[in-house]
Amino acid sequence: MKTLLICLLATVATATAWAQTEPAAPGQPTQPPTTVTSDTLRLDMDKRFGVFSGNVKVEGTDFSMDSRELEVFFDAKSKVERLVAIGEVKIVQPGRETTANKADYDVRTNKILLTGSPKIIEDGRTITAPEIVIDRNTNSMQTGGGGTKLVIPGGVGGQ
Repeated sequence: MKTLLICLLATVATATAWAQTEPAAPGQPTQPPTTVTSDTLRLDMDKRFGVFSGNVKVEGTDFSMDSRELEVFFDAKSKVERLVAIGEVKIVQPGRETTANKADYDVRTNKILLTGSPKIIEDGRTITAPEIVIDRNTNSMQTGGGGTKLVIPGGVGGQ
């Protein structure tokens, strides 16, 4: 496998993708780089598009993500504007595990759209729905498509 450290992805993925950390304050140490590992990478900056394929693994300071593919879309200034993880997506953070078939992250809105049997397990609680939108600006989520299910171990009150 090829291991690639890409400044554009490292900066954006660490601060915005699925990590929950804030950028370092002036004079403070910067975040370590985010590492993206995959079998292959196709990158075409003229088309402002890149795709990591096969055994994709993203490792950050307090999160990891696995998927079969990761598409990266750039704006005219070569900044990442959108990340789309496709196929057996698994995002692990302290206290939380998220799975879906697709995770579509819009950098501008700071929202993640999870589709394809998304499931979030946090502090023992499990939520599933046809679609889950996570708004990182407000630390909130909304489900859609009907069929939302929340499982609380021990029932309400944790008994």
